[in-house]
Amino acid sequence: MGATPASIPPAVNVLPGEKLWRLIEPGQFQPNGQGILAVQEAAFIGEVSLLRPAAGVTTKHIDAIPKFAKYGIVELDADEVIKQTGGSFRITADLNWPTDGHALFIRKSGGKNLSATHLEVPAITDIANANPLLRDPQP
Repeated sequence: MGATPASIPPAVNVLPGEKLWRLIEPGQFQPNGQGILAVQEAAFIGEVSLLRPAAGVTTKHIDAIPKFAKYGIVELDADEVIKQTGGSFRITADLNWPTDGHALFIRKSGGKNLSATHLEVPAITDIANANPLLRDPQP
C-alpha cells in the first residue's frame, strides 16, 4: 500500500532568514586590489556547498574532518543570496554532516555548478565580503 499524505514527511528547505556557512580554503582568502584580505570569487566556482547551523552543524563538526579544520567560515544570509542571484538552495544528504545540515546553491536556471562567467559568482562574493569571516582560514 502506498504512503498516505499524513505519513509523508514534510519537505526540508532552507528557512527564511537562515544563516548558511561556506567553508573557505586558505587560498580563497587573499588580498584584493586594495590589499585588504577578502574572499575570492574562486570560493564560489563549481558546486557551492553550504552548511546549515540551524540543522545542528557546528565548528566541532567542521574541525572533526581534518581537511576542513584549517578552513575559514563565511556566513551568508540565505535571503540575501536569493535576492541578489535569483537562485535557491537544495538540502542534500552528506554523511559528513548532521541530517539536513548540507545544502547546495542552485542557479535560477536549475544548474548547480557555477563558472567564472556566471553573474551569481560576483554577487555571492560581494555578500561574503560584506561582513568579517566567522573564522579566518589557517595556512
